[in-house]
Amino acid sequence: MMATLVSTIAWAIVLVGFSATPTRGVATWYCCTVGYEGQAVVALPGARYVPAGGAPWARVEVCVRQDDVERCGVFPVVDACGCPGDRIVDLSVEAASRSPRDGGLGLDLSRGIWPATVRLVETPAIPATDSLPTPLGATRHWPS
Repeated sequence: MMATLVSTIAWAIVLVGFSATPTRGVATWYCCTVGYEGQAVVALPGARYVPAGGAPWARVEVCVRQDDVERCGVFPVVDACGCPGDRIVDLSVEAASRSPRDGGLGLDLSRGIWPATVRLVETPAIPATDSLPTPLGATRHWPS
């Protein structure tokens, strides 16, 4: 059972593609994720869409620089992004533009992209079974 638990945790972290060590790249913003309109959320490469009401894959700290000021916030991961090149995160319009007091980063959306770091701060809940969905929709089964 312990091997299954450790393997499941490791798979979940690999699935999201980030760790507690910051990953550097570029942040962009996007309109919304179905079911999460009006919420400050993010999409990451390798994640999967989480139906509204479902538990997010993880929570990540996103730090961006605008006008030589670093702005950081913690957001749930609820969707995947294509994120080509050095893009590492897509911020929902609310995550990007809301003021920090209201749970966002207070960014000027006309800029479009920002230097960023992303760090995993909360791993997914461990499922009751020994399997997790993969990015392609198949199920990965771990030996017990």
